[in-house]
Amino acid sequence: MVIETNRELTAEEAKEITSVMVHARQLLRKPDKKVPGIFRFCYMGAAFCALAVLFFTYFLIRGDRDALTLTGIMISVIAIVFLVVFYLGVNKTYRTLLSHGSEHVIVTLDEKGIDYEVVGNRRFQSSWENIAFLRVLDQMIYLMPKDITGMLFSFEKKHLEELKNFLKENQIDLRIIE
Repeated sequence: MVIETNRELTAEEAKEITSVMVHARQLLRKPDKKVPGIFRFCYMGAAFCALAVLFFTYFLIRGDRDALTLTGIMISVIAIVFLVVFYLGVNKTYRTLLSHGSEHVIVTLDEKGIDYEVVGNRRFQSSWENIAFLRVLDQMIYLMPKDITGMLFSFEKKHLEELKNFLKENQIDLRIIE
């Protein structure tokens, strides 16, 4: 079976792929887990910013340097720095997916495994023994690796029936999570 695509990823598809990449370790432990959005942690960052402002304001008004206020400021600032670094990394991954989302991709599936080729650029191969399950989400279909070091393969949702038929015809025992 050959799946060929040469279309651009939409912003929603890129967000979903990034979310799956960020949450891959959790999905491998709990395949049925709902995949939260990647930018949901921004609310946490806003809460830590508000908390840091409150502690800093309390520090300026009272003027005393009690341990609770200084510890609160320090923890809030460290959390904000951590969230900013995490956000920059996730945003870079998202932007990279968008910029490379219009590449010509040919995926060849056979009884041995998957051959994923970005034409003229790179090629990835994996056997079916290295694939844990097939996960269907809102935008895309994902073949999840058995461990975090494996390759995550994504397909357009329109290929779901083709994939199911292929797996059934070739007697490939792979859990499908919809």
